Amino acid sequence: MTRFKPSQRRAQLIAAGAELVENVNLYKVTLSTLAIACDCSGGTVAHYFGSLDGWRDAVIADAIQYERLKVIAQAVVARDPAALALSTDLITRALMSQVNT
Repeated sequence: MTRFKPSQRRAQLIAAGAELVENVNLYKVTLSTLAIACDCSGGTVAHYFGSLDGWRDAVIADAIQYERLKVIAQAVVARDPAALALSTDLITRALMSQVNT
């Protein structure tokens, strides 16, 4: 395993979320899946985010900031409070981006 600065590892774990949701629903990502994708242990996720839910919250916040529509759509469907607080326009665009995919 490569050692990263804390800010680099945190960013890597969040970026892994954007990549993983191309193949796996954000809410189906497990600690094991994430650990393999990031070449780290499940304990590393807990260290930086407190839990897998904390990691998901960070991935959703990142998706909102960068308008990653696939992640936002998954968060809306899962009724995540941060996603539901978005504008109707962004929610609609996110959901429509998943039609026929």
